[in-house]
Amino acid sequence: MTRFFLFAACLAVLCVGCSGGATSEAQDEKPVSQSGEGATPKPDEGTSGGAEAAAGGGESSFAEVAAIFNESCVKCHSGPGAKGAIDLSTYDGVMKGGEDGAIVTAGDVEKSKLSMALRGKGAKQMPMMAEPLPEEKIAKVEAWIKAGAKKE
Repeated sequence: MTRFFLFAACLAVLCVGCSGGATSEAQDEKPVSQSGEGATPKPDEGTSGGAEAAAGGGESSFAEVAAIFNESCVKCHSGPGAKGAIDLSTYDGVMKGGEDGAIVTAGDVEKSKLSMALRGKGAKQMPMMAEPLPEEKIAKVEAWIKAGAKKE
């Protein structure tokens, strides 16, 4: 029971303050990069799966997932003040996780806290204070996790 509350608290921290709305602050944010500062992923760079990934039937690349994070998550989850210490602005940050450990279990969508937060399973729906991500974007993130959450 204690673990459940700890997990719920972790996801609540992850959720607090996030919003998907575009503001003037969003223009000052750093784009998500694959290898730290500087490298900005392009949606069509190194992608595989395309429409199949959107339907959840194929693989997604980190570049595709990074574009989703950049659009909907990094406002709250990047840099030194990242909510829950979860930094979604780089691949290394995503794989490191946050205050309560890993958020991605490569190859296992059901055990990945990231997927659970995007779907609102066991915690508040991410992003907070905004509409949930469209199913096709969640499916891309989950396809990437299922395929092993690879950097390339």
